[in-house]
Amino acid sequence: MLNLKKIEDDELKYYQSLYEQEYGDNQERNIYLSLLDHIETRHVLSQQQIDKIRNELSEKDYDAVYESTCKLIRQLEKITVDARSLPLGLGFNPAKKKTFGNLDAANMFFEEENHILHITMESLLPSRDIGSTNLEYLRDTYYNAFYERFKDGKFKVYENKVVIVFVQIYANNAPMRDNDNSETKVITDLISTFSLIDDNPYWCNQYFLSEKGEYTHTEIFVVPESQFVEFLINRQNKKSP
Repeated sequence: MLNLKKIEDDELKYYQSLYEQEYGDNQERNIYLSLLDHIETRHVLSQQQIDKIRNELSEKDYDAVYESTCKLIRQLEKITVDARSLPLGLGFNPAKKKTFGNLDAANMFFEEENHILHITMESLLPSRDIGSTNLEYLRDTYYNAFYERFKDGKFKVYENKVVIVFVQIYANNAPMRDNDNSETKVITDLISTFSLIDDNPYWCNQYFLSEKGEYTHTEIFVVPESQFVEFLINRQNKKSP
């Protein structure tokens, strides 16, 4: 059985000692404990879900097992997302640096150049048939990455129409799938929430590319419509020998 209280116990003690040296006893300790309580509650709910799955298996109700398993995955993913926030609850940089590195949850990396927002995901976009339950936990995971990168106003909000360009890049020996089989709604919604006025056709279009590369991953670009043709030309020149 998962026991969150034993996870990285030595590291948590290390963080606590640094916290006490730098901050002493103040409100941030209560924030940390609140996060810990929240994780423990999710842990209890996850255990209840596991018990439910065992009962459904004993009754050979496999449709129910599938739905319950998807819900369990979502609950466990939320525990992971909450756990990543624990050192931030202590409010000091050593914990933040040690746990998060570049602080790109869900292996997402953000940069901006020439008014173009560039997001790199170290995986392909999820398949469109992933199901609504799984989409919810994906949204929770990706939201954490977007929130950490946008919360301090680091990236601009686009005031004019943009094109969101999804580039799925495949290793040379990897099979390529149809672009219309990829789920883009979660990412589009988050881009809209944090950096667009709206994602309706008046403010946003989408464009899809598939390319071969050194490894399989996804790159997403938010390009001002006025720069879109130039972006495509530059992209093509970059691929040319």
